[in-house]
Amino acid sequence: MKVISHVWLFLKSRWNIMISVCVGIVLLSLVVNTTTGMRVLSWGSRRFVIALFSKFVDFEHLRNQQCFIKNQLKFPSSDENSAICDVCEQIDGVVEIDLNGGTVNETMKDFIDGLIQSDVPFVARNGQIVEDKTTKFFLDSYLTSEQLSSFHPCQFMSNWKPRVVDHWELMTKVADNPEMTSYYVIWENCAVKAARAFRQLFERPKFLGANVQLTESNFAIMCSGFGGKSYREIELTSRLATIVAEIGSLPVRLEAFPVCSGACASLEFVLTAGDVLVFSADVYRLLVRPSCIDNEILAVGANGNID
Repeated sequence: MKVISHVWLFLKSRWNIMISVCVGIVLLSLVVNTTTGMRVLSWGSRRFVIALFSKFVDFEHLRNQQCFIKNQLKFPSSDENSAICDVCEQIDGVVEIDLNGGTVNETMKDFIDGLIQSDVPFVARNGQIVEDKTTKFFLDSYLTSEQLSSFHPCQFMSNWKPRVVDHWELMTKVADNPEMTSYYVIWENCAVKAARAFRQLFERPKFLGANVQLTESNFAIMCSGFGGKSYREIELTSRLATIVAEIGSLPVRLEAFPVCSGACASLEFVLTAGDVLVFSADVYRLLVRPSCIDNEILAVGANGNID
């Protein structure tokens, strides 16, 4: 009887009850994750746990923090800051290259590699062959992915954020309700399996050399019927970043980090379907403006590095 009494006292707390239920669901989902039917139950139960805790605690702002306590020794030295500013203070605009579908000769490959190695931002106009498709086509492919359904995003921005837990819930609402046409959503896939599954939905830009690795987290911007007037910053976690415009036109701004803001200009331009942006995330911050009153926008990005 003493054991039962102790158990009851433990479960009396509302938080303890919630934690007990969540732990039980997670354990059950791991045990029964063997057949197709049971996997569906497993994904649903994990997402239930995520949704439950997301209403109480938002861990998004901690995603890209390397340490909870600032370590002064890890901050760039004044010499490193000066080197970063040296890169961007002579740049007044992105370099534009017309690639006509992304196929390039050796001379152009060397030119592009030189831009990347020098941290010079550039836009490859018509750098990617994109199919004539809609955001609905993308939603159908995304929402049927087992791996993408199982992971919470690391970054999530949307005009629907107060009413949905994450991008998956919003995209499901859009897919189920054709009349829901005013929204924007930006999210990052940082879980390894989710990032890998997302890369399979899109083709890698052909003009990038083998020394460019786009195997880290990736992100997406989707917009329909929303008149965004301000820019939203997407946090980047690696040296190199790319964005491919798949549908519509996306306004983009590259801003120097505060240490160089007095010396380096902000770069504003528009990516249209088929354009590819490549830039150094060590030098520039990425901001996008989801403005799509009269059209749809779909753009996908990737974090990467250079060997």
